[in-house]
Amino acid sequence: VNLLLLLLLLTQATYLFRVQIAARLPGLKPALLEACGVLQCDIPLPQDADLVSIESSDMQADPAHAGTIALTISIRNLAPYVQAYPKLELTLNDINDTPVARRTFGPSEYVVKDGTEQSGMPSNREKIITLTIDTGTIKAAGYRLFLYY
Repeated sequence: VNLLLLLLLLTQATYLFRVQIAARLPGLKPALLEACGVLQCDIPLPQDADLVSIESSDMQADPAHAGTIALTISIRNLAPYVQAYPKLELTLNDINDTPVARRTFGPSEYVVKDGTEQSGMPSNREKIITLTIDTGTIKAAGYRLFLYY
């Protein structure tokens, strides 16, 4: 009975921590995917915001188009495994550092449509993101960026 309970506990722990196990032990991922096919579960990419950082960013007004800014962001996956792309929250501030506009960009809005969104951010790699944003009549003097899942 104890052996059966131990086996049941290990099965439950494997189910609960399947994402972490698949990320840290990629050799077990095929077996986990097969088990998830039976249990009708999935194994998404890990999402640890503490292991994704903004390395640099730059916002410039587009001189050719009034009311348009170009934002370039460099993010890095610090994890030793592939992670999902995070959401980017951009807050535009006025000259008093008061927020005047806020927008969240999902991975589908900033990752090139070549399948890399589904395969995730490679470990210890940098991703350069370029966004062109129409600010209309908003007069932004500064900005803040925040990454989250």
